[in-house]
Amino acid sequence: MQAAPLPRDGRIYSAVTVHVPVPGVAGPYGLAIVALNGSDVRVLAHVTDQPGGIVAIDTAGRLVFRRVAVRQGVADYGYGFQPVPGDQEAVR
Repeated sequence: MQAAPLPRDGRIYSAVTVHVPVPGVAGPYGLAIVALNGSDVRVLAHVTDQPGGIVAIDTAGRLVFRRVAVRQGVADYGYGFQPVPGDQEAVR
C-alpha cells in the first residue's frame, strides 16, 4: 500500500457535544466525524471556532492544524474541523 495525500475539505457526517472534557481541554466542545471530499475517508476531529453544541450535520469546512490541549505544560497538536461561516445551523 502506498501513501496518498488526502483532501482537507469535507462535510460533517456525524457530530456530538462533549460536556465533560478530558483534563487540559476546555468544554463543552464539539467532535465531528468528517467525510473528506472525493474520498472514502472519514476522520474524527474537534470542531474549531464554534461554541460547543453549535454544529450541524452536512456542514462544509476544512481540516486545520491546531493546538488541541495543554497537559502538564506540554502542548498537544492535531487536526480540527473549521466550519465554513454561515454554512451551519444549531443542532442541540
